[in-house]
Amino acid sequence: MCDSLATLERMTEFPEKSAFYSSLAGKITVTDEEYVHAKKVFDVFECTSMKDYLLIYNRVDTALLAEIFSSYRTKIREFACKSDYVTNNITFNL
Repeated sequence: MCDSLATLERMTEFPEKSAFYSSLAGKITVTDEEYVHAKKVFDVFECTSMKDYLLIYNRVDTALLAEIFSSYRTKIREFACKSDYVTNNITFNL
């Protein structure tokens, strides 16, 4: 179980699949494909700890979310320019 960044720093190898057991679901919740992919990311990015892996995961997740918001803003603006009747109800300061 991981309860702090210090714990993640001490985890210097990618954990076994059994470490992905969810007490809430009552089973291991990661598929074989997901596990292999995560291990590959850990190895390719030369992570020295699970903290490194977490930081990579967070950067990718944040970049994807930023791209979604950017795309959403663009689509809303395009729609607003084409539709005079909705421009008064759209907020452009997302």
